[in-house]
Amino acid sequence: MTAEEYLEQQAECNGLCDVTDVVVEEKDFMRCVTCPFCKATVDAVLTDTTIACPSCKVEVTRT
Repeated sequence: MTAEEYLEQQAECNGLCDVTDVVVEEKDFMRCVTCPFCKATVDAVLTDTTIACPSCKVEVTRT
């Protein structure tokens, strides 16, 4: 990812990409990531064994 792409993605997140104490404590989401399946910028849903995209509903096993 280039610096330009990062800044564009950060702007799309409306501040959700900013790492704060609240975000660091949250372990159920991976904030502001691009889904490799639908290409949407989302807050991925994490469990101990899976990661899921709330946009396209694809769920995969975490390695």
